[in-house]
Amino acid sequence: MVRAFRRAIILTSKQRPVMVRKTGTGDMNTLASLRGTPCVTYGPGEASLSHTKHESVELTDYLKSISVITEALRQLERLAG
Repeated sequence: MVRAFRRAIILTSKQRPVMVRKTGTGDMNTLASLRGTPCVTYGPGEASLSHTKHESVELTDYLKSISVITEALRQLERLAG
């Protein structure tokens, strides 16, 4: 999944993604711990502002993230095939 998302970000935005280790208490972290399953988080916005009153996302960033996720699914299919 990491490889698929990295490729999708590069292909979609022409930028190198920055890997960040998130250790919060989100659903993904809980599921990963309970199931012992690695997870990938991707999305628009400033991570340090997540779940605060200052959190916001620009519409263009939101739409760009849809393109990245769509491409990541294509990449996953390609890598699995």
